[in-house]
Amino acid sequence: GLNTQVLGISVDSKYSHKEFANKLGLNFPLLSDFGKDVCKLYGTLRKEGFSERAYFIIDKEGIVRFKYLMPTPKDRLENEQLIENLKLLS
Repeated sequence: GLNTQVLGISVDSKYSHKEFANKLGLNFPLLSDFGKDVCKLYGTLRKEGFSERAYFIIDKEGIVRFKYLMPTPKDRLENEQLIENLKLLS
């Protein structure tokens, strides 16, 4: 009801994304940033060559309205927290 689209993106290959999505039963697209261009643009690429885990909310004009970099994988946001941020922007 918030007129949004969820996308996952990582530096992994599209083949590993397919396996990952099937294993977890994900119902949203996973995009491969195998060339690491998007990670560089959004400031999430680590010197080790992989991406920080992060959440972004981007509006229809392409403006980043919310950004959260996870200090560790256990510090992820709950869906309710993301939904509240989406409601603040609508």
